[in-house]
Amino acid sequence: MAKEHKNKIIQSKKRRIVSEETRKKIGEIHKGKINSEKTRRKMSSSWNYDKHFTKETREKLSKALKGKNNPMHGKHHNLEWKKEHSKIMSGKNNPMYGKHPSEETKRKMSERQLGKPKSESHKQKLREARAKQIFPVKDTSIEIKIQNFLKRLHIEFYTHYYVNQIKSKYQCDILIPTQNRIIQKIIIECDGCYWHGCPICDLKSHKNLKNQKERDKLRTKELQEKGFKVIRLWEHEIKVMELNDMKNVL
Repeated sequence: MAKEHKNKIIQSKKRRIVSEETRKKIGEIHKGKINSEKTRRKMSSSWNYDKHFTKETREKLSKALKGKNNPMHGKHHNLEWKKEHSKIMSGKNNPMYGKHPSEETKRKMSERQLGKPKSESHKQKLREARAKQIFPVKDTSIEIKIQNFLKRLHIEFYTHYYVNQIKSKYQCDILIPTQNRIIQKIIIECDGCYWHGCPICDLKSHKNLKNQKERDKLRTKELQEKGFKVIRLWEHEIKVMELNDMKNVL
């Protein structure tokens, strides 16, 4: 059979709508049928196993399935379906059960999300979720050093306090409330030289550095307008800092 003839048959079958009754009949015919080892191997391996699409092909596939072309466009799963699907995919049934992505995989996943546009409603949901989190779970060495200085100076403080008094709500590193000898609320940010783009260290920049610098600048401005004293300390400054230096900063 010629290749062209085969393609015509395939295309004609694609447009064919099989009734429920016909499907049942086909199913009954195949019941109890034992496939050969060769056939089972063919059925078990995916057609695209170990195949790698070019960047151009991936972009075309992505574009072809966007918007109205997507079979799920305008459709939403009901609550019952979501609960059932969640139950099916929980525990040992989940393909990721017991697996943990490597640090490199996490970094790649993070970088893929950078710069992606988000709707205002999506941003708001992220803010609300972020407000309930304490991140990082483990304080950095420079944060711990500043915390120890404050303890030695008998100054009350809060770590990872969620500041919601400004438009650019976020979780600060350290908040010092007003108290004896502290007449103005203070926020201390322990900025890593790489992540926040220290101009003195001039380290290799990351993809999101420009946005990070703009966020830092905006938050500082908004905090000051709300009556906070903002102290931003660079990583290289904290590393050589002594207790007296901390007193002078405050």
